[in-house]
Amino acid sequence: MKYLLLLALCLPQLLLAHTFEVSYTVPDKKPVYAPTVYIVMAQGFRAPRNRMGDWGNLPILYSVVDHDFDGKVTIDSTSLGTIPMDQLKGELKLQAVVRINPDWMLPGFGEGDLYSKSQKIEFVKDQKQTLQFEADKAVKAPKFRSEGPVQDHYFKSEKLSEFHKRDYNLRYSVILPKDWSADKKYPVIIYVTGFSAVHQTSTGRIKRKFGKKGQEAIIVIADANCRWGHSVFANSAVNGPWGDALTYELLPHIDKTYGGAGPKHRYITGVSSGGWTAAWAIVNYPEAYAEAWPVSPDPVDFSAFQELNITDKKADNLFTKIVKEEQEDRCISLPMLGWTFRNMADFEHALGGGGQLQSFAAVFSPKLNKDGTPDQWYNIKDGAVNMQVTDSWTPYDISKIMQDNWKELAPKLKGKIHYGIHEKDMFHLDHSIRLLEKKCADLGSDATFTYFTGVGHHLPSEHAEKLMDSVLKRWNAAPENKK
Repeated sequence: MKYLLLLALCLPQLLLAHTFEVSYTVPDKKPVYAPTVYIVMAQGFRAPRNRMGDWGNLPILYSVVDHDFDGKVTIDSTSLGTIPMDQLKGELKLQAVVRINPDWMLPGFGEGDLYSKSQKIEFVKDQKQTLQFEADKAVKAPKFRSEGPVQDHYFKSEKLSEFHKRDYNLRYSVILPKDWSADKKYPVIIYVTGFSAVHQTSTGRIKRKFGKKGQEAIIVIADANCRWGHSVFANSAVNGPWGDALTYELLPHIDKTYGGAGPKHRYITGVSSGGWTAAWAIVNYPEAYAEAWPVSPDPVDFSAFQELNITDKKADNLFTKIVKEEQEDRCISLPMLGWTFRNMADFEHALGGGGQLQSFAAVFSPKLNKDGTPDQWYNIKDGAVNMQVTDSWTPYDISKIMQDNWKELAPKLKGKIHYGIHEKDMFHLDHSIRLLEKKCADLGSDATFTYFTGVGHHLPSEHAEKLMDSVLKRWNAAPENKK
């Protein structure tokens, strides 16, 4: 009788649960990872998969891994999801997505990923829906420009290939100087993409940012995207030796192929996660660059990991904070945007690799677990920060690296570091920069810090011009370039 009663209590919930049956054709070449299958839901005219990277308006998401590789999965109330299925209501547009590509951060956008047609569905309370989707559309290979003043390329990294035990390509675009000649040498600017940005779709914007002066240098847009999000071109136990691949493989390739003038005339910059790359690269590979110009970088001092202090050994929570004795949701951005950590964590839990929070873990955490995830740094249920994990992130705290190794680094970094950030960064990143500025002053570093007026999170054109002025001043002063 007890079991019958339990079944009776569960039966209404089971009957009211929605079921989504997805089929797709498994590629002839077995995918590197078991495909993850998603049902993506959103309102509006856009295809739901186009909202996968929209932090300000994330879609509803459910997912399941096709461990059998048989091309058929069922997604129901037992699957990972961002909200319970019994909360679905109103008209929503639905689409199935299948993640096939092993190296792309957003499912449904990597070459070979699959997706279905969208369906408009009206969800009514207490009414069960069973829907079928066929993910029969494949994401095509991007169209690269292989010749001319702007080019897009793959570059096989031997180091990353060895790590992943398969061929692994870096991606980059190059904007060649005006009247470029294979017989000449040029200064090189490495611009690292920010989170979710793509190299070949960024060339027009970057070209405009650097303006006329930028036409006198080779500008390389290095794509940092990887399965777990953004590699930040740092060596990682999870992502592999991205820092070494950039420094010892891609940079020499650029010089050899396009006439780069070498480390004395090489510069690195980027915004946000790309800005962190620039800050990381100049501290860890100072001989590889003349200067670094990080803009609005991800946290460079872990005492201000956005709004968290992950160095003080005090218990903290990613999802909430106490303000005037009341609990408030903690936001990844300025509060008026409403981008909360809780929402992002729920979304990434269903997404798997590819989100910002998981991206931090994949770079900073020391190992990959049996379930295929890096060490998690917060509890998905309540947001409690796992201090044992964040303590292991210390080797990536740029501020601490500078402090601990200043005697050795000081002569190598002299005149090389130029930070830029808005007075109020949209993602709370100015707090970290101010801490680093103070530490640099205490160390006697000549690193410069420029604060752009107002609120923002981008590279102002005038700052790009300032970078170019430094590039051209050094270039024109070089003995071999004096007329």
